[in-house]
Amino acid sequence: KMIKSIEQELKAHVIQIIEDQQLQSTDDLHFHAFNKNYYVALHDQAEQWLKKHDLTAWQAINTVQKFNGYIKGNIQDLTINPRSIVNLYIYIKGIQIIHKYDFF
Repeated sequence: KMIKSIEQELKAHVIQIIEDQQLQSTDDLHFHAFNKNYYVALHDQAEQWLKKHDLTAWQAINTVQKFNGYIKGNIQDLTINPRSIVNLYIYIKGIQIIHKYDFF
């Protein structure tokens, strides 16, 4: 289940990307919204983002580990630092947002 404030923030981000990039379909939407650039650029910003959404680092790491294990079959190459974990968490939640809403 997704935290409501995260869902609202990421949904607004997707809408903004659609408008800024003038996208017409979901084909490249996830790439432009969550993969082209870091959503959170600095470690301090990542820690603040977690606090803002009342999400613990352990919750985010758990989500990332599960996803990484599902996709790659292991978690050994996972980089553990605030920025990488938060951006991977947002990447994962971005997939869910794009599948949940009909943006076009």
